[in-house]
Amino acid sequence: MQFENILKNLPERFFLVGVDQQGDFFDLEGSNLPIPNSKQIIQPTDEFLKILRWSQCKGVLFTQDWHDADWVERMPDGTPFDKHCEKDTEGAKIVVSYSFIPNPIPLYNLRKNVFDSWEEKDIEITAMDLVTKKSFVSTSRDKFFEDLIKDGMVDFVIMGVASDICVKFFIAGLFALAEKLSVEITVTVLDPFCKGLFREMDQVIAEDFAGKNINLIK
Repeated sequence: MQFENILKNLPERFFLVGVDQQGDFFDLEGSNLPIPNSKQIIQPTDEFLKILRWSQCKGVLFTQDWHDADWVERMPDGTPFDKHCEKDTEGAKIVVSYSFIPNPIPLYNLRKNVFDSWEEKDIEITAMDLVTKKSFVSTSRDKFFEDLIKDGMVDFVIMGVASDICVKFFIAGLFALAEKLSVEITVTVLDPFCKGLFREMDQVIAEDFAGKNINLIK
């Protein structure tokens, strides 16, 4: 896999989002809600993160499921998922090596209690790295992305799991926000760093995002 070629095919200026790249969602030992064959994307993701550069990538946001011990999350038909991503457990930790991301690219975090990053109100974005913590004050999710878009950020790059659940929800919410702001954005999804539970990213895009400005890099 040519990671440099992937980077060359990305916009000249973009914001990267890593969706729910947490232990419980990867088929690792002890995982509670593993996506089959997902651990194979961890190392490639790490290798890609190493070659990011500030001149092109203007920031990286990592989302996390972050549940209380008694929280029950359900599928659309009401069937409960197995317990997963309990706060401060190994299963809730991000498993890709975000420490590989070169300075001074700022790193941000969004913790949520449901699969859809946009569903809950009063969700905040916080800084992850020490440098960003000195200059960034925690702010609401919507204001964070509104400010990005209003400042001219119109290219968003997405990776993570699961393609057909949390990744899909994140993309849909991002398009909805841009539409609210009357701004046209472009979303690029990095297929080598995504894994679906029931549907892979090409199928998700074809079925759920027809007519949207969305690209898939294989």
